[in-house]
Amino acid sequence: MSDLIVKVLINAVGVFAAIKVVPQISFAFGNDWWKLLAVALILALVNSYIKPILKILSFPSSA
Repeated sequence: MSDLIVKVLINAVGVFAAIKVVPQISFAFGNDWWKLLAVALILALVNSYIKPILKILSFPSSA
């Protein structure tokens, strides 16, 4: 569980940095930090659960 929290926080920092650095990205979260954390949670869940499944499915098999 703490591993997921760390991933969410790292993703939140990354999303925040991307919003500030890349001018084409606009995300009006204002004082609502929960919106930023929600996006970070979604990214963390995708990286944690879908990434290993895609690695297994993309593993080359010899016929």
